[in-house]
Amino acid sequence: MADETTSFSVAVATAGRTDELADLLTSIERSSIKPTAVIIVDQNADDRLSDILARFPSLGIEHHRVPVRGLSAAKNYAASVASSAILFTPDDDCRVLPDTFQIMMDELKRTGADAVFGRCFDETGADSVTRYVKTPGWLARGRFEGMFVEPATAVRTQLVRQVPFDETLGVGTFHGAEEGYDWVLRLLAADKRLYFQPAARFFHPRTIVDHGSPTSLRRVFTYRCGFARVCRKHGLWGKYARRIALVSAGIVAYLITDRGKARYYLAELSGLIAGAIIEP
Repeated sequence: MADETTSFSVAVATAGRTDELADLLTSIERSSIKPTAVIIVDQNADDRLSDILARFPSLGIEHHRVPVRGLSAAKNYAASVASSAILFTPDDDCRVLPDTFQIMMDELKRTGADAVFGRCFDETGADSVTRYVKTPGWLARGRFEGMFVEPATAVRTQLVRQVPFDETLGVGTFHGAEEGYDWVLRLLAADKRLYFQPAARFFHPRTIVDHGSPTSLRRVFTYRCGFARVCRKHGLWGKYARRIALVSAGIVAYLITDRGKARYYLAELSGLIAGAIIEP
């Protein structure tokens, strides 16, 4: 068996994207340390990836065309087939920096953590996906907001097998987000050791660019369905009520001055309600 301090795989769930996936693979190829394997969990209905994957023979790509749908199901599948002790799980529109893998592997070894989280940044260099705390540290039940994000994760593969992602949450499902929040809460409840290192950076584009576009409206609806279900699942009613209040205020504030943003907040409110009452 390979030394777990140097052996790692990269699991990429993908559907619909081609150029972005090629950019991610190029960035992995340029990394200062290379994975043992890149596990492509291909959820496309066609064979669009074959030519792209053939361009990266040095990466040890394992191409799995699977019937499962959804990001969480794909991550669980990747953990079930991975041979390396450590698994990275970037999104298919991410890119890594040359030192990203090295920093996170060093932190896993130094801290003995079960998982290490980095941070994502956008085209301007600003935080993306969420707003992060500034300093590294251990996650705890009362201190984990801004200290994790699913695409910037290095985890011991066995941990995902023991505590899998909830496959009714995340992209590709009705409750289309917050699978990472749910996962972290369950890991902390199981006393797993989780560490945040903001120096480990992943590029991830900003997901909401135009608040009034149909794509943004669909995305915020499904994201907030996931948020609402996680709040219900874990009894986070204070968090849920605060979001309802904020979104309701946004609808009123922008109803006259910015109809696009008002529609956005209305779609968000709809997702918050639907996600709380509709079962997966």
